[in-house]
This record gives sequence, C-alpha cells and structure tokens, in this order.
Amino acid sequence: MYNSIFLYLVKLVKNEAGCKVLALILCQPTSFDKKIPMIKTYVTFFYVLFIANLAGAQVEISVDRNTAIYQPGEIIQFNLEGSGDASYRIFSDRFTSSLEQGKIDLHSWETNTIHFQASQPGIYVCQVYQNFQARIAAAAVAPLSIEAKMEPPSDMMEFWNEQLTELASIPIDPELEFETSTQYSESYEFSLATINNRRVYGFISIPKGAGSYPAILNLPAFGDNSNGIGIPSTTAERGGAITVSISIHNADANGADPDAYEPNIITNPDSLYYKLAVLAGIRVIDYIFTLPEFDGQNIAVNGVSQGGGLSMIIAGLDDRVNALAYSNSALCVNHGQYYDQASGFPYYLNQTREQNFSEAEYLQTLQATKYVDAAFFAARYDGPSLGIVGYQDTICPAQTVLTAHNALRGPKILVHAKNLDHSHPNDYWSGRIDFYRNLFPTMLTPPWPFADIKTGFFADAGADLTTTTGQPITLNGTVFQEGIPNVAWEVDWTVEEGNGNVNFSDSSGRTTTATFSSAGTYLLRFTAYDKDNLDLGGEDAKLITISDYVRVTVN
Repeated sequence: MYNSIFLYLVKLVKNEAGCKVLALILCQPTSFDKKIPMIKTYVTFFYVLFIANLAGAQVEISVDRNTAIYQPGEIIQFNLEGSGDASYRIFSDRFTSSLEQGKIDLHSWETNTIHFQASQPGIYVCQVYQNFQARIAAAAVAPLSIEAKMEPPSDMMEFWNEQLTELASIPIDPELEFETSTQYSESYEFSLATINNRRVYGFISIPKGAGSYPAILNLPAFGDNSNGIGIPSTTAERGGAITVSISIHNADANGADPDAYEPNIITNPDSLYYKLAVLAGIRVIDYIFTLPEFDGQNIAVNGVSQGGGLSMIIAGLDDRVNALAYSNSALCVNHGQYYDQASGFPYYLNQTREQNFSEAEYLQTLQATKYVDAAFFAARYDGPSLGIVGYQDTICPAQTVLTAHNALRGPKILVHAKNLDHSHPNDYWSGRIDFYRNLFPTMLTPPWPFADIKTGFFADAGADLTTTTGQPITLNGTVFQEGIPNVAWEVDWTVEEGNGNVNFSDSSGRTTTATFSSAGTYLLRFTAYDKDNLDLGGEDAKLITISDYVRVTVN
C-alpha cells in the first residue's frame, strides 16, 4: 500500500501546486491511514492536470553551437527539450525528400539529442513534431562554400539583350501626379511605359535641397499590390536619396491587379511573368537617369523576398546599378529540386508536379526558369552588397540565398540570422541605409537636419595583383565598422577561383603572403567574422560575415 502511495507522490511532486496541497493534507491532525484516501484523490487530480499541461507543452530544439556552423563530415547535434514521444525529419527544403527521419522518446530531466552528419555544404533543417505542432532548428555546413549545381544558359545574356533592346525602343512616356510636399521632400505617383503595352506604377520621393542625389529603387515583395506600396518620403528626407517604390503589376500603385502574375507560361522564358517584372525595374532606372536631381552615377536596388530576388537579377543585368541590398531573397536556385535540394520561391519545379506536367514540360520548365534565376545574375554583379539570410526560412530557403550570396564577386556583407524565419529584421531596414551612406557620402548630409552618421561594415582585400609562379606576394586585408578598422574579429583568406594550389603563410592573418603553384588567374576572398551578437536570443542572434576579393594574375 505504501509503495503505491510513494509512486503517487513521485508523480505529484512534479507539480508545484500539487506539492502545496500535499503539504496541507499532511499537516492535518488525523492519522496517516485516514489521510491516504485524501492523498490519492488529490494526487490523481493533480497528476491528470500535470498530464494535460504536458500535452499542451511544446518541444524546443536548437543546435549545439552558437554559430550553427559546421564543416562537412562534422557531427551536427540537435538538442531537444521536452517530454513524451515525438517524431522528426531532417531536410534541406520542405519540398525535398527527408535526409533522415524517425521517432524519439523525450525525457524532461535531460537534454535529448539527434545527431546528423552532412558530407556536403548546405543548410540542414531538423523539424520535430509533437502534439500536432512543429519546431525547427537549422545547421549550416560550410555556408560560404555552397554553390549552384547547374550553369546558367549559354544564351542567357543574348536573351536578355533582346529584351533590353525592345524596351529601349519604347518611349518612357512618364505620367506624374503630385502627391505631397514637406519641408524636406516632394513626392509623386507615376507610371512609365514598358513592353507589351504595359506600364509600371509607383511612387517617387525627391529630397529638397541644393545639389544632386543618389537614387534607391525599392522592388516589391510578393502580392497583387492590394495593400499599396507606400510613399518612400522618409528615406528621401532622412536618407538623402531619390527613392522610388514600385509595383511590378499593370495596375495603379494604390490598387490591386486582378491579373497579377498572369499570364505566366513557365515552360517558356519569353512568357515568364518575372521577365516583365525585371523590365519594369529597368524602365524605372531609365527614368531615374532623366531626372535633373539625380547625380547621374549612384543607384542602388533593394528589396525583401521577391523584391530581393528581383534586385539581384537587375543588379546583375544592368551595369548602372552600383549597390545592392536584399533580405531572404526569392528566385534563387530555381533548379534545386531537380537535385532533390532546396529551391527558391516560387518553386517552379514543384508547380510542375502539382499541375501534373509531363516529363517534357518539366524539363522545359527547368530550362526556362534559369533565365530568371537570381543566383546566376548575382555572379554577374561585382559591386558592393548587403544581405540578410534566415537559417530557419522555409519560404526562401537559406541554402538558396547563400548560393546567390556566394556567387557575388564584390565587397559584401551578410547577416546570418540563425533563428530567423521569413522575416526581415532591422539589419535590413536600417542596415541598408547605413550601407548606402558608406558608398554614397552625399547621404551623410540629407535634407533632414538631424543626420545619422552610421556607415556599417566594409571589407577591403586590396588592389588586384600580378606575380610569377613560386614568387610570394603580400596580401593586406582590412575590415571596417563605422569607418574604423576592426582588428579584433577573426579573419581568413580562401581561394575562390584558380587552377593551381595556393599556399598562404597565415590564412587567418590580415597580412599574409600567398605563393602560387602554376600560372593563371586566381580570385582570393578575404572574410572577417563578427560574432558579437551570437549569444542574443531569437532573431537577434546573428553572425555577420564581411568579405572582399582580390584577383591575382600569375605569370
């Protein structure tokens, strides 16, 4: 009898409220035998309550490194906290096959673990299911080494040059309607003519003041524009740049387009809706270059999600763009699912499966959507960039965004937010303006009288060099934060391109020498790692990588 009561008590003491009631019962001035029925009644009640609370509890999951970064072949440990039975699967994209799956019995008094080993660079997501709910954690394996598995079409630029020629043959035909004026800016709604008898619609805000200004083009996130795109006067006034926000649809900037994203024949590159979107953005750049307030030189493109992918494409397609900012970009690695790996939104190949396309149509889609793949255009852009990637993003998977980032060949900054989903933190919204100030000094003195002075991060790997086989050359890398060199962050030198071996005297030093085994052209990457915010909670936990390249010609 007493053994049975003991088991009840063990269950009871797991509940704080139950412990208090048990103490009251034991203090009653009656014999212990008379207390037994009361104890059983209360133990049973609180145990049922405890089980009910447990059923509503949710397992928590994390990785065992605060960077969430591993190397190929290393063991990734996912730590789980919770109780009861749960199931899990590990994948690179919610549409791909499971790399591993199973069940696990969780114990609340210990850390439960799932181990996984990856041989290839990539993002590996562990999703745990319990009580009809799910939690995820993501690990990055050599994230700065993730590459596209396919090459761009051999005629990609031939295709796009034909589109640009057609666009150039159409007069811009600007139509402006005054919106608002303040002490510091003036804003207009506008539309411009583009191909297929379409127009591109948006708002433009122009700073008030003497002199000329750089320009920023905001590309939109996904949607039919039913919520409008907003007047960008704050950036014009406080950022000190001509700022344009556009829709990619053939409808007024304040209204929805009932034909948004249609027609869209995904088996034909000439009939992809995003072709129209890209040309809409380039038409706006054409217009910006006609403005007397524009400085004639400095133009940035930026956006989140769909807007980020379009920004990458336009930056790689239009040489007039000299700054790029993006967050969790769509349209990256459209071909990923062909290899059962992560693909970017809008998941073209998955659409073919859902619509029961034939095998021939599937392959046509694979080829057609290469012409609007942001990762391929990122490789054509060698200007400075700022990006955000959320490791837990299942809309625009981090592996696809990293593939595009790694293809960029100019000075670049990437915020790795290990707990971020498809959200866009202040590192993008304010960080992009800080980034632009460093590139466009005019923005340090905007019309707004209370100017901000932050200029963010920047890396400099030095000027391009020439040497001979076997002859060491000296490399000097510098990384800046708010214009001041930072000598505390870890750095490294890596070889991005080249057909021979490169020996660094100290690959983790800001100053090092490099010796090349054979003649050819080499591209070396210098990267600094800001780990100051890794221990913060939620989406604020982040690693920042700041990189630049130096090209070495070896004779």
